[in-house]
Amino acid sequence: MINNLQLERGYSVSQAYGRSKLAIVYFTLELARKIEGSGVTANAVDPGPVTSNIAANNPGILYSLAKPMIRYLFPSPAKAARTCLLIASDPELVTSTGGYWRSRKRRDQPLKNQDLQLSEDLWKASVRLTGVDL
Repeated sequence: MINNLQLERGYSVSQAYGRSKLAIVYFTLELARKIEGSGVTANAVDPGPVTSNIAANNPGILYSLAKPMIRYLFPSPAKAARTCLLIASDPELVTSTGGYWRSRKRRDQPLKNQDLQLSEDLWKASVRLTGVDL
């Protein structure tokens, strides 16, 4: 993943989306490790599918057909944001860090086999690309 982080070779929309979501989780977990003991927390939040206008500017036939079903099946952005609000405001979660959250629950199962080297490599690549480090 790191040696072709920006998919300069073999780009596809679905691969870019999947990698971006995985990178968010790994980056957040590495951040949580780096700031451990500071009193600051870092958690990855997955809102799941959300009714949004993400494809409104380039809808195509598939989006036009799926739009009514998307609005029926998926939560609104306001409902999807509840997990973020919970983590940010619940006093019982003030020390919760390094977690993966979805649907207002901590779900660490996806992190059981986390590749710690990938987390560190992603951090280093992020520093190199942005010029920003702790």
